[in-house]
Amino acid sequence: MKKTNKMFRSLSCLLVIIMLLGMMATMAFAEGENQAVKDASKGVLQFNVVYTDDGNQQHRIMIGSCFLINSNTIVTCAHCVEVPQDTLLAVAEELGVTPERALDRISYTVTITRDVMLDAEIIKKSTEMDFAILRLQSDLKDREALQVRRCEGSVEQTETVFAIGFPAQAADTQVLNTYTSADVTITTGQVNKLMTGENLYSGESTDYVQTSAKITGGNSGGPLVDKNGAVIGICQGATGEIIADDYFYAITVDQVLEICDALGIVYNPDIDPVPETTTPTGDDTTEPTEPAVEADASALIAAIEDAEEVSADSYTEESYAALSDALDAAYEAKNSNDQGKIDAALADLEDAMDALEEAEGSNTVLIIAIAAGAAILIIIIIVVIVVSSGKKKNAKPAQAPRAPMNQAQRPVGAPNTGFAPGRMETVPQSRPATMPVNPDAGETSLLTQSAGETTLLSKNVNGGSLMRVRSSEKIAINAEEFVIGRERKRVNYCVSDNTSISRVHAKFVVRNGVTYLVDLNAANGTFLNGSKASAHQEMALKDGDKIMLADESFLFKA
Repeated sequence: MKKTNKMFRSLSCLLVIIMLLGMMATMAFAEGENQAVKDASKGVLQFNVVYTDDGNQQHRIMIGSCFLINSNTIVTCAHCVEVPQDTLLAVAEELGVTPERALDRISYTVTITRDVMLDAEIIKKSTEMDFAILRLQSDLKDREALQVRRCEGSVEQTETVFAIGFPAQAADTQVLNTYTSADVTITTGQVNKLMTGENLYSGESTDYVQTSAKITGGNSGGPLVDKNGAVIGICQGATGEIIADDYFYAITVDQVLEICDALGIVYNPDIDPVPETTTPTGDDTTEPTEPAVEADASALIAAIEDAEEVSADSYTEESYAALSDALDAAYEAKNSNDQGKIDAALADLEDAMDALEEAEGSNTVLIIAIAAGAAILIIIIIVVIVVSSGKKKNAKPAQAPRAPMNQAQRPVGAPNTGFAPGRMETVPQSRPATMPVNPDAGETSLLTQSAGETTLLSKNVNGGSLMRVRSSEKIAINAEEFVIGRERKRVNYCVSDNTSISRVHAKFVVRNGVTYLVDLNAANGTFLNGSKASAHQEMALKDGDKIMLADESFLFKA
């Protein structure tokens, strides 16, 4: 019996070791997959439809996602470039121009970082199949084109896939949006099936990848990639009105590649083309000139990438604001050929990184990790104790005449493996996954509800009042700092029925008898008499001023 218990204990220890090794191997394999998908995000960009006014200021009216197939060619959805008539009319009314003029001044850009954009023009688009191919104004040297993989004959059901893009809801909750690869949102799922269905937008026959990877507003036009980071589809949208009940769809990339082949557009580039060189003739006696010495910005670029990974939620507002200022200066210095300016920007950025102060609760992740490790350790200890106690119990002498000892029973357990079959549905007409927006990022919805409600009031202050245009509701500005937004607990006036309004959108500051408007870095922007407000900059108000919070209109009464 002692030998049996010893063997059982040894087998138990061996089983634990095998399980740990298996977990380590699985984690290593998953890490390899994760890196390939992260690398793919370097070729994903935010796509913008913009209106350029007479002052050459650009106003974003719709956003989506797109991806590179070579250094200067992007792919997105056709519905990301085609402005719906109701959106066009709203833009024309807001900017005080005719719909024809508004349409004439519309163009396309991609976001390089923050408010730095690069123009793009349409090469070819298909409204029926809902895709568009555009050429950028210049090559992007710091981004990587994605590899593409034809679906036909290679993509299988249950294959793991990832949707990559810039959903508006994520931008709305983020303090600082740079729209770089560090800002993309990645959702995971599987291939439910390959199918031919009715296009969500045009109603025409289209080849689809049906997936469980979530695709929401702003994701449209982004890539659906496999575990190796290769594009198999273009994210388009979803069915149903409740996300939990949705089926998500991506247009198969095969349909785009057919057009690329016909037009000679390069994709899956193996290597960059070698630049042409000229061979000097014998008559050329000109001595070669010394090449200009280029400034070295590699250390600054690396520091910028590190700074972009910093999460605002983990640090105090003051120290993170200092980092943002240093990051802005670094962006400007990066493209300079002045080594002194580059070195100074690097030093300032490193100082700002070193000066970051952790906010309370920033160690939550570490605490969770420690707790998880402790839980695993406790489970192992319990297993050892159970095995040891079993041995002692079997070896204890009986008070009565000895009876044969019962054989130790093995623990029994099994993972939950319940399976619920899904529903088979045709693809109905659905809501768009790309929503029209006002300037800056974020999702814009058409408004049909009544006004929000006042929830948090400070001491009585007479800062004038606002009239919410669509409901004629009068809102008294009765606090020294009167905040408007969607998050009820953090604002004085809650606009709960408009998803284009940020959680904390703007505030009105009353000081010395003057009321000031301050934008709180809202995703969809704040506008005073048609001019966009800079974040955290006070703008004095006068009687009759027209204020736009995203697409919500207010009139100020002194």
